Amino acid sequence: MINKINNTNIRGVKQMGFEPTPPSYVGNGVAIWDAQDKNGKPYYKVKVLGGNVINCFKFEPKQEDKKD
Repeated sequence: MINKINNTNIRGVKQMGFEPTPPSYVGNGVAIWDAQDKNGKPYYKVKVLGGNVINCFKFEPKQEDKKD
């Protein structure tokens, strides 16, 4: 079977579907990126020591409809 899609560059490293960017904020064991979700809402991607990534969205309380 012939692989028709080549996902490797000249050095043989597999290419990803995105271009890596440097973090917006860094600290001792923490890196933070500004990001946007598919709806265009901003959020933070936080990577803590050990490689775990946490997505942090702004809290928006739900508006309840008042019924008389």
